[in-house]
Amino acid sequence: PMFAQQVARAAADAPLPAWRAYLRQQVLDAAAPALPAAYVNAHFDYRSRAIRGQQALPARSEQVIVRITGNFGSEPLSEGLGQLYVARAFSPEAKERAVAMVEDIKAAMRDRIARLDWMSAPTKARAITKLDAMALKIGYPDRWKTYDGLAIVRDDYAGNWLRANVWEFQRRLNDLGKPVDRTRWFTSPQLVNAFAGGLNEIVFPAAILQPPFFNADADDAVNFGGIGSVIGHEITHHFDDRGRQFNEVGNLADWWSPADAVRYKERAARVAQQYSSYSPLPGQAINGEQTLGENISDLGGVNIAFDGLQRALARKPAPKIDGYTPEQRFFLSYATIWRSKMRTEALIDQLRTGNHSPGRYRVLGPLANVPAFAKAFTCPADAPMMRAASEQISIW
Repeated sequence: PMFAQQVARAAADAPLPAWRAYLRQQVLDAAAPALPAAYVNAHFDYRSRAIRGQQALPARSEQVIVRITGNFGSEPLSEGLGQLYVARAFSPEAKERAVAMVEDIKAAMRDRIARLDWMSAPTKARAITKLDAMALKIGYPDRWKTYDGLAIVRDDYAGNWLRANVWEFQRRLNDLGKPVDRTRWFTSPQLVNAFAGGLNEIVFPAAILQPPFFNADADDAVNFGGIGSVIGHEITHHFDDRGRQFNEVGNLADWWSPADAVRYKERAARVAQQYSSYSPLPGQAINGEQTLGENISDLGGVNIAFDGLQRALARKPAPKIDGYTPEQRFFLSYATIWRSKMRTEALIDQLRTGNHSPGRYRVLGPLANVPAFAKAFTCPADAPMMRAASEQISIW
């Protein structure tokens, strides 16, 4: 609400020429990758080279594919490309196995909520109601978007981009006053990402249901450590410092008792403090408050996924493979999905502006609080990677 009030104030008070200059710059910045080379190069020099250290533009064909997909898969044409991707890369069997994993992980979350020693019974009941109402979107939409009325013209990249955005904007305007369509996807199947949607839903596009996150031919331990932890992460997002403020249908509503809210915030503050102590570069620390929601969700996600694996192993015990127990394979897989390599400039940009901790600390941070990790690898009490038992943090 405060943001909307400030925008309204600026709309009324800022001089019209200033708004025109600002909006003109915004349109040029957004359209620049589709415009002639002078715009493309200026945009790249600032956005990519200066800020993130990237040295060379990708091939134009790759730029177009990325442009159609969008940063979050929400570009107007992304589903059209996604339909082609799904036909080639995502089998019904993979979807079926992923859905089964979600059920185990949701059941594990339900058990963990029931066992919480810091939350009262009424708030636990509301939390479980929210969990049970959480919708699941796996792979791709049940109904593909159609593009009636949208004109795509060969050799008119910028024009196509503008027309697609006008078309999508009109489609959104047509939604006003109508019931919410909870089946609609707002991301594309070919995006390697996952989401906790605003309608109390969790969304896993087909492209993240691929190695190293998920492999339909791998054993449960590897998959629960990989995509299972991501599933747990997205579930936990609905209970993180922001997600917990919304109810089972996705509306902003306070369903917490005051005492439980205080206890939650105390634990969240300890998570923020832990991550703020990490400095990936000299003089460049993680902002524990800025990354709090993601860090809470990483910690919750790995715990919930590990418990989900135990449910799967109770039905079908697994042997050692290559000398590793199922528990060890779980944590090795978890570490594998966050392998990354970044330029120094990109890392600094992430630390200053990003919601996520760098990949290395998405492993070190959560696992320092997970006793099951120490047990799996027989870590001594003073192991550098582990926090002392009295300092370990558990929220969900």
